[in-house]
Amino acid sequence: MFKGYGDIISCKVSINEDYSSRGYGFVCFRDPESASRALSESSSRSETIGVKFAPKSKADFRKVYNNIFIKNIPDGWDEPELKKAFEVFGNITSIYARKHNNGLYAFICYGN
Repeated sequence: MFKGYGDIISCKVSINEDYSSRGYGFVCFRDPESASRALSESSSRSETIGVKFAPKSKADFRKVYNNIFIKNIPDGWDEPELKKAFEVFGNITSIYARKHNNGLYAFICYGN
């Protein structure tokens, strides 16, 4: 729906525990102009309402960009292997990895 407005860095649909949609999601564009166009043009559609994300504080704003979610991690990997694979992108401050029915997933937080 949004790829026609410009390069997308990431997108996420918020889901419930049963994997059904909560009815909203997040799209992060590479450049502000793409986001502005998407917001402007989606406001005229009845099925989709675009709203600019506004963090409550600078700390919340920083978290938008320094935390990543990873899934489909190879079987047998542990935190040291995750760190080795992802520390090339920056200073990792924490890793939270857990097993789920669908496999291993992790949240990695970078210092910047």
